Amino acid sequence: MIRALTFLTLLTFCLSCNASKKATTTTFVESPTPTADTLPPIHEYSSLHGKKNLKGAPIMHFEEREQDLGTVKKGEKRHLLYPFKNLGDTELSIAIITACECTTTNQDDLTAKTYKPGEGGVLKATFDSSEKDYGELIDIEIILNQIEPGTDDIPIFEKVYYKFEIEK
Repeated sequence: MIRALTFLTLLTFCLSCNASKKATTTTFVESPTPTADTLPPIHEYSSLHGKKNLKGAPIMHFEEREQDLGTVKKGEKRHLLYPFKNLGDTELSIAIITACECTTTNQDDLTAKTYKPGEGGVLKATFDSSEKDYGELIDIEIILNQIEPGTDDIPIFEKVYYKFEIEK
């Protein structure tokens, strides 16, 4: 009798331990090819704007492309951040970033890295108003190493902007 109770107790214990363990499975779903319909709108400041088939293209998505610094005192420096994410289905790499002489960027950091789909970074810019006498709209151009879909040699271009007024 004691053996039977011991056996039933052990059996109940083993079954309750196994019942609490739930089987987990991981399902990998292939991401659909990005199209104009499945992505946030491609901004008009991107050379990909208006393209229908974006297969094989990195898509450099910025949450914010325009920043307003308001009034800046002559000689003052301001720092700007432009976070981005690659929403495309292929790697994104930056060839060069250009801006006016009043703007410096972290180009060396960004051109040294490749961004896989889903990865992102931050374009950092510093504006130096020392040589400015009036307000402006400044553009920062980002040229990617990848080419536009459907072309043989046209690189993808992206732009971000900032504007300011000068207090003399």
